[in-house]
Amino acid sequence: QAARDQFDSEQLQIIGVAVSDAEAQVRAFVDRYGVTWPQVLDPNRALSDRYRVLGLPNPVLIGPNGTILARGDTLRGVRLLPTLTTHIR
Repeated sequence: QAARDQFDSEQLQIIGVAVSDAEAQVRAFVDRYGVTWPQVLDPNRALSDRYRVLGLPNPVLIGPNGTILARGDTLRGVRLLPTLTTHIR
């Protein structure tokens, strides 16, 4: 949430992708943790396959043209904001 608050919606849009959860489980997660960004159900793994998601959770930073800019550990914890700042102008 802090990362989302630091950039405006023209610079950064966050979307959660649930690959195996039912809609009710996703709604419960969103409510429990106060998630404010959209969630997409991907039960057939179309998005996951396109971006080669092999394990979960798997953060992926995708540029406006669909190119993967960063993924994995560089998008977690204390490395998140520096990585976003590097790629988002």
